Amino acid sequence: MTFAAVHRLPLIVIIQDNQVALGTRLDQHHRGDFRDWPEAYGVEGAVFDGNNVLDAYAAARLAADACREGRGPYLLIARTFRMGGHATHDEREARATFEAQLFEFWGKRDPIGLFENYLIGGAIDLQSGKRGRRTQAMRERNAEALTKAERRVLAEIEQAEKEALESRARRLPQPESAATGVYAETASLLEKGAANPAA
Repeated sequence: MTFAAVHRLPLIVIIQDNQVALGTRLDQHHRGDFRDWPEAYGVEGAVFDGNNVLDAYAAARLAADACREGRGPYLLIARTFRMGGHATHDEREARATFEAQLFEFWGKRDPIGLFENYLIGGAIDLQSGKRGRRTQAMRERNAEALTKAERRVLAEIEQAEKEALESRARRLPQPESAATGVYAETASLLEKGAANPAA
C-alpha cells in the first residue's frame, strides 16, 4: 500500500472488517480502528456497510473513479460480521467467541435478504423493468419475479452439477496420459529458443 501510495497507482484495496481473526475477537488483538488506515497510508478511503449491496457498489464506484482520475490508491473498509467459524472445524468455537445477540443482529442483516427486500419494496417493477408506484400489487409481482429467477438459477446449477458428475464418469482422463505431450512440448520450446536466442 505504501508503494502504491507513493507512485499513485490505481489500486483498490478492500479490508473485510468482520470483527474476528481466526478464533480471536478483533478487540483482543487489535488496537485502533481500520477507519484510520487510509490516512496512515496517505491515501483516500471510505467505510461502507459490507452487508448492503448498494452501499458496496457505491463505495466501489467512488474508489474506481478516484483511481481513474489518477488520485492514487483507495482503501475501502467493509464493516460486516463473520457468522460462522474460520472453517468448518471451528464452528462451535466461533459461536462461543461472541454474544448470541451479535449473531441475532447480524443474522437479520444477510446481504441477499436485505437486497431482496429492497427489490421487492422498491419503485421498479421487476417484471416490466419500469418505474412505478409502490403498491402491494407491485410488491407481490416483484416477489414473484424474484422467486422465478431463483428457481431458474437453481435449475441451471442443478443441471451444471449433473453434467459435471456425468462428465467425470465419461471423460476422466486415463492416468497413463498425464505426461503425454508435456515433455515433448517443453523440449520443442527449448529447441526453438536455442536455435533463435531472440525468441
